[in-house]
Amino acid sequence: VNGTIDTMFDIAAKYPAIAELVDMGDSYHKIARVGKGWDLWVLKLTNRARPGGYDRKGIFFSMFGLHAREYAPPEIGTRMAEYVVQNYGRDADVTALLDNNELHLLLLANPDGREIAQDNRSAWWRKNTNFGPNADGRYCGNQFEDGGVDLNRNFDFMWGDDVGSSSDPCESDFRGSRAFSEPESRAVGDYAREIFPSSQFRSDPEGRSSIRRERNTDASVGLFVDVHAYGELVISPWGFIDERIPPQNYAAYRALSHKMCWFNGYKPSASGNKNFLYEVSGGGTDYTWGNLGVPSILFEVGTSFYPTCDKFLDKIYPRNLRALLYSASVSSRPLFIAKGPDVLELKLQPRRVGPRGEMTVTARVSDDKWSDDIRDAEGRVPSAGQRIEEVRLYVDEYPDYIDTNKNVRNNVPSSVIRMEKRRSSGTGGGSFFFSSSNEIAVAKVTASTLTRGRHMLCVAAVDAMGYVGSMKCEYFGVGCHPNDCGDGEEDGDGEEDGDGDGEDDECSALKKKFQCRKNEGCAWERLARPRGGVTRKKCVKANAAAAAAATATATRDRI
Repeated sequence: VNGTIDTMFDIAAKYPAIAELVDMGDSYHKIARVGKGWDLWVLKLTNRARPGGYDRKGIFFSMFGLHAREYAPPEIGTRMAEYVVQNYGRDADVTALLDNNELHLLLLANPDGREIAQDNRSAWWRKNTNFGPNADGRYCGNQFEDGGVDLNRNFDFMWGDDVGSSSDPCESDFRGSRAFSEPESRAVGDYAREIFPSSQFRSDPEGRSSIRRERNTDASVGLFVDVHAYGELVISPWGFIDERIPPQNYAAYRALSHKMCWFNGYKPSASGNKNFLYEVSGGGTDYTWGNLGVPSILFEVGTSFYPTCDKFLDKIYPRNLRALLYSASVSSRPLFIAKGPDVLELKLQPRRVGPRGEMTVTARVSDDKWSDDIRDAEGRVPSAGQRIEEVRLYVDEYPDYIDTNKNVRNNVPSSVIRMEKRRSSGTGGGSFFFSSSNEIAVAKVTASTLTRGRHMLCVAAVDAMGYVGSMKCEYFGVGCHPNDCGDGEEDGDGEEDGDGDGEDDECSALKKKFQCRKNEGCAWERLARPRGGVTRKKCVKANAAAAAAATATATRDRI
């Protein structure tokens, strides 16, 4: 617990331009003044220089560690946060992610329970530490073995149903004395209501007509992902009943969950689906979808509560990192973007061009690759396999997924370049007509109107049904290599360097080349040469403060 929270504070301190901590509430122990107790911290990651909010950016809220004994989820979230902040300004896709989305990461949703689980693995502790009494005034007789409330049965949607939860305080799925009786689940609900648009909230969420009514999923803003262990599943609503949601909504969720499954290799599951796990009443994802109208998904990662370090590092973390990054990238309109074609590969040749130079851009796009290559007995997703209608190229700007009017062909900004269908020779053929769901598109980009320095190029594709899929981005340089431009862009650490380490880009490249140590910085050195002085860079010993900072931010073991 301490290690995870320390890491959150380290990230917020080192990367103030893209990271901040939000105290969204208190754990049961802190409120009840039993033991130490904890603040419930959310790590919010976004480019704070760009206006935020759900009307300007995607909102991605992910929760980890709601069940205490599930070791992997909090570490996945923590490493994901580290990956994102360390690669902002270096990796174009990560930069685009934080420029266009807000990531709200609740890394420890149940810190009191986690303390028990980490100190006593044999307890298999699942719940929080509220030992009672319950609504009937009863305690669990074995409270230090079976006490507490299952927080994922305590949300205010279909709470109290005996199918999917228990009224017995000793049972592992004890739902608590009332909906949102627990400070942890209540804080999650309150925070979700703050960050997601109220226009999507349901006035009668539990009414049968509301549950069975089709919703305009194309317009749904935001995404909530609850990460649990274990089972290797990606689960869509509902949880409280094994009954399929309305057809159009079900198809939209299949499109989203299939793409997540493509990244982590898991099976898609949903109510009314053969992979349906079991009923859960009062669950978190049912609450955010049912009450708030926010698209919601639950991951069951790995194959055990306590995976080995090797299995975590080799499989669980890297696969789910990719799935979560994709999820966050489409959070502006997840059930719309997931139905569109994706850019599988983007090549720029060359990546460095002169002031009047020209670059060839090649994009491989597909409307079915990320949808079909998973284990689902129901077959192809209805939205997959559509013909590619258009491939769009953006220079130093992004597709606008929030204002869908700008996705309509006649309303696309004039600065957007339409890419051509590639000929068999590898060149553009002057044709904008694509005939299949898998295409290769090409375009020429000239640098005559661009300033010297680093630039970003992004590509997104549209299918015949009008769905705009996820984008892919790359950096390129005009008059310099994109890794060495020293463009002065902020990378999130408060330094104007563009890569995240407090040095300019050329220093970063030099340190890699000469393998400078962590306590060495980069400095200019002027050498005397027969034909005049030549300025170059070299590794030098950093000052004490910089060395201390490097040591403090080194990878640490976390519990």
